[in-house]
Amino acid sequence: MTCLEFLRKAGPDGQIQQRYRRIHKHLRVEAPLEEWINVCAESGEVLVSPVFYTRLGDEYCGQWLLLNVPFLALDDLWLRRALRVPERLRFLALRLLHKPAYWRSPARVRADLELEARAETYIRNALDMLAARIELVDDDRVPDAAAAADGFLDPAQLAPEQELARRNVVAAAAAAVAAKWPDDGADPAAWEHWLAAQGGRANRVFAVLGPAGSGKTSAVELAIAQAVQAGAHVGAACPTGMLAARYRRRFPDLDVDTIHGMFSLFKAELQTLEMMLVYDLVVIDEVGQVPLWIFERLLRLWDAAGRRPALVFVGDFAQLRGADGTCAKQSARWREVVVYPLTRMRRCQCPALRWKLELLRGATPSGTQLKDILRGHRAPSGLAAENQANPTLNDVRQILRETPNTLMLTITRRGADKLNRLAIEALFGDSPALQWLPCDPDANLANFHGSWQLGAEPAWLPLHHGARVTLTRNLDKANSFVNGMMATVRGARQNGVEVLTDSGVVLLIHPYTQDFELADGQVARSTFHPLRAGYATTLMKIQGATVDHATIWLDAVYVQAAAYVAISRVRRDADWRFVGAVTRRHCVPAQV
Repeated sequence: MTCLEFLRKAGPDGQIQQRYRRIHKHLRVEAPLEEWINVCAESGEVLVSPVFYTRLGDEYCGQWLLLNVPFLALDDLWLRRALRVPERLRFLALRLLHKPAYWRSPARVRADLELEARAETYIRNALDMLAARIELVDDDRVPDAAAAADGFLDPAQLAPEQELARRNVVAAAAAAVAAKWPDDGADPAAWEHWLAAQGGRANRVFAVLGPAGSGKTSAVELAIAQAVQAGAHVGAACPTGMLAARYRRRFPDLDVDTIHGMFSLFKAELQTLEMMLVYDLVVIDEVGQVPLWIFERLLRLWDAAGRRPALVFVGDFAQLRGADGTCAKQSARWREVVVYPLTRMRRCQCPALRWKLELLRGATPSGTQLKDILRGHRAPSGLAAENQANPTLNDVRQILRETPNTLMLTITRRGADKLNRLAIEALFGDSPALQWLPCDPDANLANFHGSWQLGAEPAWLPLHHGARVTLTRNLDKANSFVNGMMATVRGARQNGVEVLTDSGVVLLIHPYTQDFELADGQVARSTFHPLRAGYATTLMKIQGATVDHATIWLDAVYVQAAAYVAISRVRRDADWRFVGAVTRRHCVPAQV
C-alpha cells in the first residue's frame, strides 16, 4: 500500500486500526488480516494533512513519491534509469517512471489542482513548468550542474582586520548555539546548562563594512563554514536573487534566499515574528541596499528571537542604496550595531585602479582628475574625444568586436534596454531568428510612463543560438532560476528556451503567467518567458558582483556612487571602458 493508505489505516503506534480488525472478523474474511488490509477500502475516518514543499522544487516530487507509490522499503522507489538525468531532476524522473499515465496527462494534473482551489495563474504556471521539466528529463543529453566553487580561504590568509571580524562572528554563533532552547525530552543536565547560560549577555548585532573588494564576503563566508562545522544553523539572505544564487552555490546545504523570501516580508509582521528563532547565525549581505524599514523589521524579528541569534550585516554604505533611497544607518537602532571596518581593497590588482576608486568613493573629482580617470578608456577605440554622443549601432558593434566578453552597465533600465537592442542587432542582424519570443513586460518600456505601469504587453525578443539573456523571475532559487542570472541560449524547444546559466545549470525557460496591477486600478494578465536580453544590465543588479570586463554608460546624472560602483566591478584598470559623456555630475559620491 501507499504511505497515504498506511497513515489512514494505521493506529498511533503503526498497528492496524481496531475498526479494520472488527470488520475483518465480522465479515469472516478467509485471507489473513495482514493481506486483506492491503486491498480493503479506506473508511474515510482519518484525515491526512501533509505539509508539502512548493511544486516548483524537485523535493515536492520526492514527497509525492513517498505518499502515493506503494513500497515496502525506500529502496523500492529507486530505479537505475533515473541516473540518466541530472540530480536536480531525479525525483521528477522517478515520479514519471512510477506513474507516467498521471504525470504525463496535463488534464489529470489540472483537475487535481482545481480540486485544491488553486488560482488559474498558479495552474498555468505549474503545468508549463511541469511540461518544460519533463522535456528535460526525456533528453538524456542534458548535463548535470557544474561543480561548486573551490574551497574557502585558509584562516592564515586573512588580514588582521578580516580575522577579527571572522573570530567574533564565529564566537557569536557559538554563543547562540549554547543558548539554544534544549530539545523536548532532553535530560535535566541539558536544562541546568541552559538555565546557567541565561545569566550571560545577549548576542549583539554585527556589521562587517568596507569598500568594494575589501574581502568582507571572504571573511564572512569562512565564518559561516566554521559555524556550520560547529553545529550552528545558518541562514544567508541577500537583497537580490542573483546574489542569493552566489551564496547558494557556495553553501548548497544552507538556508539561502532573498531577504523578502527568507523572512516573508510580504506578510504581516505579526505572522513572521518567529522566523528568526530557528537560526543561530543570520547573515544579511549588501546592507547598503537594505531600506530603513526592512532593517528595523529585521531587528524586531531578532528581538522576538530573544536576541539569541548572531545577526551579521555585510556591505558598504558608499555604494548604491535601495529603491526608496533610505539606508540602515538612518535608523536610531544603528547605534546598537558593532561595526568591524575593513579598509584595504583586496580585489583591486593594480595601483592605477586603486587611486581612482579611493577618489571616487569619497569625493567628486576635479576636472583634471576626471580627465586622468578617463584617459585611455573611451570606447570604442579611435573615437574622437569630442564625439560624446550616445552610443550608436556602429559603436556597439565595434565594442563587442574589441571586447566580446564585456558586460555593458548603465544606471537606468531605459539605457540598458537600448544597449541590449543595439547589441542584438550588431551580433545577429544578418541572421534569421530561431523565433520571436514574448518576454518580460517589465522590459517593454512602452508599458510605462515614468514609474506608472500602463500596460502589460510582452517585450518581443529575437531568439538566436548563442545569444546572452538575463532571467527576470525567482522561479527555482535552488537551481539558479533567479532574477538577474545571466545565461546563454542553447536552442529553442517545444516547451521553452534552453539556456545554460553562468552558474553551469541547464534550464528550460518556460512560459510564465502573471497578473499585473496597472496604474488605473485594472488588472492585466500576461503570459511571457521571464527573460530579457543580457548584454547590458543596470548597476543595481550587478552590485556585489565581479566581472571580467565592463563597458560603462552613465546615462543619468547626480546618482550617488554610480561611477564608483561601476568601476569597482573589475579587478584591473585595463578591464573597463566607457561610452557617452562623463562629467563631474556623473561622479557624485554616496552621502555616508
